[in-house]
This record gives sequence, structure tokens and C-alpha cells, in this order.
Amino acid sequence: MLLKVGELAKRCGLTVRTLHHYDSIGLLKPSARSDTGYRLYQRGDIARLHQIQALRQFGLSLAEIGDILAIVAYIQSAFVESKLRIYEKYLSADEFSVMRANYGKQADAWPPLIAAIRQHLEDGTPPSAPEMQALARTWLGLFRAYAGDNPDTHAKIRAAHQAEPYLFFGTFIDPPLLAYVYQAMAQLGQAPTPAQAH
Repeated sequence: MLLKVGELAKRCGLTVRTLHHYDSIGLLKPSARSDTGYRLYQRGDIARLHQIQALRQFGLSLAEIGDILAIVAYIQSAFVESKLRIYEKYLSADEFSVMRANYGKQADAWPPLIAAIRQHLEDGTPPSAPEMQALARTWLGLFRAYAGDNPDTHAKIRAAHQAEPYLFFGTFIDPPLLAYVYQAMAQLGQAPTPAQAH
């Protein structure tokens, strides 16, 4: 989803001038530009704008907000890098190259997915229910976005997950949730074998 500056301004209750100012001071740079030069904002840009708006509610200056967001970005980057170093021990150079290029690109999509799955787990929704099947497909899509489509690579990643509990630190993924997801995947014919299911 790409939004032009006017569309984003309208959706967020801001003026185009404000968004231009945010761009000029480096607080909110658009991810792309159209062929005609229009600013184009992607999902990550919109999430950053929501963070800016939330921090403005606390009375912080734009400079303070920029500093806070830079610190958050640094922490997130360090968190991703620490996990990549672990995965590197389990993957071939080519496999790791694919992961490095793609890991974290869809990071914003994981928390709402995990929250939705956790809610279905707590509600007792059967793994075969259509809504859980849809969530399992989304999970597989996000996983394959950084892991690729090779089942051997998937097995190596699951082996890393089994041997390295830190990889799940901060993700809100625990064994019951993972087992529930695997049960839903089994209904799709996509579940890992029991030996790989971690």
C-alpha cells in the first residue's frame, strides 16, 4: 500500500505542510517517490507517523521525538543483528545471504499476527477453523519471506529455534502457541514433521 502525501495527511488528520516539514527535517522520510516526484508512504512510514503522533501527545518536541525514534531504531537493529548472528551458525552462506537480505523487512506484520493467533488459542478456536487457516497461511508467507522456499533451510531454522531459545525472546511466541500454529498448518498440509516442529 502506497499513499501520496495528501492521502496520508487526510487519513492522519495532519496538513500536507506538516508532512513536508517532517520530511525536510528528516523525521518522516517517504520510502519512495512516484515517477512524477510525489512522495509515497508505505506501511512502515505510516507506523512511524503514528509513533510521532503518539509522542507529540506527551508534549515532546520534534527534536526529542527524532532522538527517541533513533534510539528505538538502534535497539531494534541490534536485536535483529543478534538473532542473525545465531542463525548464521545454522545456515549455509547462500541461505544466510537470503535471510540477511529479508529478515526484519516484515517485522511490523508479526505482532498483530501473533496477537490474533494467541486470541484464537485462548478462545479455543479449532486449528481447522477458516480464520485459523487464514492466519496459518499468513504465518507461512511471512516465514518464507525471509527463509525462502527450501524445506531443508526451513528444517535448519527450526533446529536453530529448538537449540537457541533466545531466538523467541521478545516475540511472544511460546511452545503452546507454536504447537497451535503447527496444528493449523497440518490442516493445510504444510506442517513440519514432529522432529522439526520447534
